[in-house]
Amino acid sequence: MLEGILKSKLNLYQSDKGSVRQFIRKDSKGFRSFEEIYFSTVNYQQIKGWKKHTEMTMNLAVPSGEVLFVFFDDRNDSSTKDQFYSISLSSSNYFRLTIEPGLWFAFKGKSKEINLVVNLANKIHDPKEIENIDLEEINFNWEST
Repeated sequence: MLEGILKSKLNLYQSDKGSVRQFIRKDSKGFRSFEEIYFSTVNYQQIKGWKKHTEMTMNLAVPSGEVLFVFFDDRNDSSTKDQFYSISLSSSNYFRLTIEPGLWFAFKGKSKEINLVVNLANKIHDPKEIENIDLEEINFNWEST
């Protein structure tokens, strides 16, 4: 685990008619504030990233499909500088990740069905607070994932 990432187990309630998937409450550990919720999809075997938010704290979960998240810490003042953390989230591995600003991340669709990511953010999306670089600029072996 990298400094600046909190992993929270989420409740999943099943019934014969469907399910309810908990995501976040105002008293949840890691919840700071709310300004925007958005959904993102990533196609099977496609990779989105690398990007880094400079101000936004993200709360990520995958209610449908399976998504591999990879985080990289290049922060000079971090105890986990130059380390990676990867995790696959899905309906069967249902967690919320709270990601502080300053970490690089990319994510890959692992299911042939819809791979849906939800983000509850403490800031409204602003392209000026996001840094983007090409996948090749951070050395990670995506072929083995």
